[in-house]
Amino acid sequence: MVDMDPQKSLVEWWARRGRSENPTIFEGAATARDAVEALALNGYDWVFVDGPPAFLSLIQEIIEVATFVLIPVKPSMVDLLATQDAVSLARDAHATHLAVVNDVGPRERAAETARDFLFSVGVPIAETQIVHRISHIAAMTVGKSAAEVNKGKDKAATNEIDALWKEVKAGAQAAQRTKLRRAANE
Repeated sequence: MVDMDPQKSLVEWWARRGRSENPTIFEGAATARDAVEALALNGYDWVFVDGPPAFLSLIQEIIEVATFVLIPVKPSMVDLLATQDAVSLARDAHATHLAVVNDVGPRERAAETARDFLFSVGVPIAETQIVHRISHIAAMTVGKSAAEVNKGKDKAATNEIDALWKEVKAGAQAAQRTKLRRAANE
């Protein structure tokens, strides 16, 4: 994992996890491109680059080097409007992207409105949405996932993340195949 966000919340999560080797944080690269290239040369199959929500030049750099872009969006008009920049950057870079509605209240109708809005402007949307759950918050605090806290009792949280991972993995693998085909034809 590479944390390009100046806030470094991913690094903090990893440190609370115990600075594990899997997952691990790659540090020391000046740019997302440098990090991705170094990790690819070292044989890593998956590189996750976390970026800030509002630094457009940094977001653009991350998107340009990415094979697949996951764009988290909260179901509020402010967040939907803010997401437009990331979507535009992904489209301009011809990057395969997917929006995921997250931090959804358990009975929140705004999520459906957000999904409708994203759909109406042609943004690909994950089928899975991530509900606001105490398990996610507790897990972040101790460097774990929701499946790892409370002895895994929050099955709904675990199932959401598993379902989202399946979508992300399938999307990223399809994007990689497309990227390889384009490179072969150049």
